[in-house]
Amino acid sequence: MNMPRRIIVVARPPAVVCNGGMDGGTRRRARLGLAVAVAAACAQSCATLPEPGRVATPGVTLLEIRYREIGVAGLTMETDLLIENPNGFPVKIDRLTYSLSLDGVRFGHGSRRKKLTVGRHGEKRLSVPLRLSFVDMVASAVRAVRGGSGAYRIDGEMILRTSEGDHPRPFRKEGTVNVLRM
Repeated sequence: MNMPRRIIVVARPPAVVCNGGMDGGTRRRARLGLAVAVAAACAQSCATLPEPGRVATPGVTLLEIRYREIGVAGLTMETDLLIENPNGFPVKIDRLTYSLSLDGVRFGHGSRRKKLTVGRHGEKRLSVPLRLSFVDMVASAVRAVRGGSGAYRIDGEMILRTSEGDHPRPFRKEGTVNVLRM
């Protein structure tokens, strides 16, 4: 008996190429390209980290002074400061202390121990109490009562915290400020 012949085709999966079809030279170039790309990415991310000794001091500008309260020890006013970060990375300010002179007369002093972070090339407005003792008040009573604008000088120090450690930075700024009338 004649049986029809059947042809059975067994499909084989395509051969698996472990090297992605690359010869040795192409593989080396691909690895080198990957290494260069990883190095460039690392260099870019490291460029935003502070170098030791390369932390620039943020600028401090006095914007306004407002009356807050009078107490047994003296007068408390509120100062608005603008903190400007010139660095290409965020800075953390752990502490800020300052003294203020108006029209050449010592007006008062203040400090802030609350931590503050200013983004890279950013700025933040900060309200800080300004304390005047009764001795300071006598010397500057006319300025506080009169209000208006006047020349100021602010001197102080801020403690910047980075991955490299703490950096004490003195600052000084002169300008004109609006003193709100009591």
